[in-house]
Amino acid sequence: MQNKIKIYSITNGRSTHAYSYKSILKNSGISDVILIENKTWKDALAYCVDTCDTNYFLRVDDDFILHPKAILYMNTCIVDSNVAVYFWRLWEDHSHSIIHAIKVYSINALRNIGGFKFDYMGKVDMATHKFLKKSGYKVVEDKSILAIHACGTKEEQIKYNELWKKQSKNYTKARFASSLLYDKSIKYQYDLRTNFLEKLNKKHNTPFAKWLDENNFNTT
Repeated sequence: MQNKIKIYSITNGRSTHAYSYKSILKNSGISDVILIENKTWKDALAYCVDTCDTNYFLRVDDDFILHPKAILYMNTCIVDSNVAVYFWRLWEDHSHSIIHAIKVYSINALRNIGGFKFDYMGKVDMATHKFLKKSGYKVVEDKSILAIHACGTKEEQIKYNELWKKQSKNYTKARFASSLLYDKSIKYQYDLRTNFLEKLNKKHNTPFAKWLDENNFNTT
């Protein structure tokens, strides 16, 4: 039996969100997406922890564009109740890089440690993962590439960078320079989520590529 994953789409109004949200709805078997709008990062994550009524939840940032079978595949990866976080990779076209990460969380594990933990820059991943591991939980990476990390307008990239700097003077946005030079549309990036991602997974011989082949799900 599959584990039901609660899906949270978090946005502060970036232009990429419409395509991100659309990509979630295009996933197989999706009937319910919780939209979190115009909250601080900490408040948005706290809302996920407070309101999740399933064993697991997926956090989808507003610049994540998912492959149509991504969530169905994620369900097949959840096999160990002692795993607190499962995470997968994304393709970032402006930097031509495979980056980390899109994640499914165990709600029980997060609640047992008192919710998300934050580092000095206001980031959560490393701090939370470290705390979970110290508490006896596992964090599992699958090198499959399940989504596009989309790049919005130059103005949005600058605004986003400034917002994070206000939270932490030590903040430096990764690959910021290449994002300012990128001129491809969000629609172009949205279209990368199918054939392009499947070819990329095949190239890297990922578990997702094998799963797509075994189930005849490829669109290529």
